[in-house]
Amino acid sequence: MIRFILAHPVATLASLLIHGVLLGLLLWQWPAAQRETPQAQPEAAAPASAAPAPVAPMRTFAVDSQLVQQQIERIRRQEEEKRRQAELLQKQAEAEKRRLAALKRQQAAERQKAEQARKQAEAARREAEKLKRQQAAERQRLLAEKKKAEALRKAAEEAARKKQEAERKAAELKRQQQLAEKKKRQLEAELKRKAEEKKRLEEAARQARLKKEREEQAARLRRQLLEEEQRRQAAIRQQRLQALKTLYINQIAAKVKENWRTPAKIDPRAQCDLQITQAKDGRILSVQVLNCNAYANEQFKVAAERAVYRTRKLPPPPDKSLFEPTIRFVFKP
Repeated sequence: MIRFILAHPVATLASLLIHGVLLGLLLWQWPAAQRETPQAQPEAAAPASAAPAPVAPMRTFAVDSQLVQQQIERIRRQEEEKRRQAELLQKQAEAEKRRLAALKRQQAAERQKAEQARKQAEAARREAEKLKRQQAAERQRLLAEKKKAEALRKAAEEAARKKQEAERKAAELKRQQQLAEKKKRQLEAELKRKAEEKKRLEEAARQARLKKEREEQAARLRRQLLEEEQRRQAAIRQQRLQALKTLYINQIAAKVKENWRTPAKIDPRAQCDLQITQAKDGRILSVQVLNCNAYANEQFKVAAERAVYRTRKLPPPPDKSLFEPTIRFVFKP
């Protein structure tokens, strides 16, 4: 019973009101009827010639049942409308709950995909490092084999040279007396050849030094040109970012000016600095009015602040590097 009363307070109140009205009418009518009804007297005491006392007509009070029925019908319609509204709100809440559950499942699936992709990337990185180590080991092995082969070749060449030298010395010893003059000529020719070879080597070394110096000078020139080009590109980018930042600030000022509502008694020469704090998505978090000139009255300051809050959200910057949580610009009417 209490649960029904809490669920339908209007219907309960109307019912109690109707019953109270009917009960009041009955209570009001009952004493009047008792007062107007003549009391019975003993027959012996009444004179024979006395006439009976006149009886006053009973007053009645009619309740308009149609009006009561209309009130009940109106209350019933109100209760039905409230019930429909409650059902609609319950359906909307259930739909929102299902949507949030689906979104949560989708986010969980995306996190799982991201984790799987990270694991695959980590496995690929480890495989690449393993292959790199294998390649480095193979290069070391090939280099060791190459050094070993080179050492064997040099040893074979040295053995052949020693053999040839021994054979030559033996022949030379045999022909020492007969070929003394020839040996002298050979020695002179060898000295001349060595002198020429030394001169040629010195010239080659000088040419190599000159070539190395030219290459180093060319490398220095290339580095200077590269550094100059990098500085030029950085300056161009800085100029471009500065131009984009100016355009971005102008866009914000124009966006705020679109929401400007001119109040009365504003001097057209008034101006103030507006400092806006924004979120990453451009939502306006706060605004401060700073550095106003002498023509900016309190109405202008309040109107400028309201224009910013009407904007609600600032436009995104043309370049992500230009985003700043605090934006400051001059605002004029």
